Formats: sequence, C-alpha cells, structure tokens
Amino acid sequence: MRKDKFAKWELAVADLIADINGPTLPEKLRDAIKEVIPYEHLMIFGYRTQGRPLDLFNVSDTEYRKIVVQAYIATGYLLDPFYHRYINGYEDKWYRLDDVCEGTFTNSDYYKKHYRYTGILDELTFFLDLGDGLTGAVTLTREEDQGNFTEAEAEFMNLILPTIRAVVRHHWLGSDYPETATNNARNLASLQDHIQTAFQQFGRKVLTNRECEVTGYILGGYSSAAIADLMEISTGTVKIHRKNVYQKLSISSVNELFSLFLGSLTDPHLLRESNAQTDDSTL
Repeated sequence: MRKDKFAKWELAVADLIADINGPTLPEKLRDAIKEVIPYEHLMIFGYRTQGRPLDLFNVSDTEYRKIVVQAYIATGYLLDPFYHRYINGYEDKWYRLDDVCEGTFTNSDYYKKHYRYTGILDELTFFLDLGDGLTGAVTLTREEDQGNFTEAEAEFMNLILPTIRAVVRHHWLGSDYPETATNNARNLASLQDHIQTAFQQFGRKVLTNRECEVTGYILGGYSSAAIADLMEISTGTVKIHRKNVYQKLSISSVNELFSLFLGSLTDPHLLRESNAQTDDSTL
C-alpha cells in the first residue's frame, strides 16, 4: 500500500518539477497531494506577528471563500488552535486537529459553530519559515463524508514533507511582505503576552474570579464537562457560571462571547483589570 503511494507520489513530483517556476505550481501541488491522500481543499495562509494572516493560496469559489477564508482572516484565526500552535512554537511535522487541541475540542461550542458551519471536519497542517517574518501554514481539509485524518496518514505525509516544504518555499520564499525577520521575534513575544492578557483580564470588571476562569476555558474551546474536570467542580456548577457570565455580559450565546473577546483584543477598555465583585473560589 505504501509502495503504491510512493509510486504515485514520484510521478506527481515529476509533474511538479516540470512546472517548478510556473504560475500554476500551487494548483499542481494541490493535485499532486491528492494523488496520495484524499482531502477537500488545500489552503495556505501566511502568519505574521502583526496584522491579519495573508491569503497565499485558497479555494477560488466565491461563496465558499466568504465563509471559510474571508471570515477566518477577519477574526476567526484568533481562536484557531492551529494559530495558537504557531504562536506557542511548532515542530517540523504535520499536525492533525487532535494534535493541537484538547480531546474534547470537537465537542466544544467553537468547533460546532466554526468547523461545522464551514463544513470542515478535520485538518492536517504544517508550518514553515517563508522569510522576512512570515510563517506559512499549509493546510489540508476534510469534510464530514471523508472522515478524520488518521495517524498512519499523518506519518506518510511526514515522509513526503521535505518535498512539499521545498516546493512551498520555492514558490513563496522571499516574496515582498510587510514584515521583517528582525521584528518577528519581538512581535511574537508581544502577541503572546497580549493574547494571554486578554484571556486573563477579559470581563474582570464585572465577573468574579471563577466566572473569569470559566470564561477563559470556554474561549479556549473546552466543553462544560472538560471545564468541570479541570476546575474540579460539577458540570452543573459550570453551567451556572456560564449562565451568570452571559447575564452579566448581556449576551445570550457563545458567538456573542467570542465577538466580545475579539473586540477586547483591540479595545484596551475591555482589557482593563479590576477587582472581581465577589470571591466565589469555593464554587
């Protein structure tokens, strides 16, 4: 089975090499990968420590782009577990969705409202340095009828990763992007601090300490059951905290909670630290 895949890959690579300097190289790469692993879309974003991600290569369908690509670049990336893997450091390998988030993530509100809304079931992603402070995120997506990526598939993709990485670097390395490598490390540290502060301080003006803790876990994609385990409280208590959070923030859904949090990343008033109204550490 693996020999057959390698044989197909060798033929596909030959086609890539023939068009290595051509404008259709990204499409050729997309088709080459599909020769050895089934998936729906190839998406390539460029992550920077300042500013939104760059759309390097994505689907051409206009309506699908509005749902998946444009919404992601606008705000969605800030809560993407793959984006947080980029921020916190990554290894030279393909990551499945299960590799970058808690096991309960697929039961979380964020997964249901984002991944299910876009039709994406699972993703396989690797990161690479594209120079001048830009990090490429190369992603393969699968929809529900295709099933999740398996460990065996990820292992095979790691075997051919050097070739894929070389093709991506050849096509995008050194392109003129508004970010410099000199500023990248400093900006990355600043971004990490900013997001961490946002999680810690969000809602502290009106929420108790425990409510803030629950809110942080909700924003991180944890289910009520997972939050209960982490905080060593009952699921019922988590639901009470969630209800109180919604009431105090004048919202009625997790989507509104995400919107408020994303707004807090750009509005310093929403990050202002203040003492919690009550001490509910025993709940």
